[in-house]
Amino acid sequence: MGNKENSDEIKEIELSTSQMVRKFLKLMFFSLIRLRFYVPGIPEIKVGKLNDLIESNQSPLIIDTRDRIEFYALEKSYKKYGHIPKAKLIPIFQLTANLKHIASFKDNEIVTICPGGGASLIATEIMMKAGFTDVDWQVTGEEYSAQMPI
Repeated sequence: MGNKENSDEIKEIELSTSQMVRKFLKLMFFSLIRLRFYVPGIPEIKVGKLNDLIESNQSPLIIDTRDRIEFYALEKSYKKYGHIPKAKLIPIFQLTANLKHIASFKDNEIVTICPGGGASLIATEIMMKAGFTDVDWQVTGEEYSAQMPI
């Protein structure tokens, strides 16, 4: 019986370590991509301006590029983030496959967002290359330091 309890304890520790490693690798991946693929000329929107647009009912289409677990805060560590009401979830790794579903917005204002900024920057570049004409990415992390609702 002692072996089973130890085994369960080890699995729990491994899971926690696995989750930490996953989060670290994800952060590093998007940070490296952001540095590697940063292209001058990709428009950005400050969180204050985005918040003003949302409050004035002139909200652009907001695409959240996080994964489902982060967006819906399915893990305790994501509960503090939440998401912008009416934001559409299109994870970065599924964006290209889903461009056809948002093609009718090609000439409308679109803002891509994510907590780290890397995925939303890449999403903006992908969409611009696909012919979307008015795409901005939210400058990362400002909503937390400014204590704004988005």
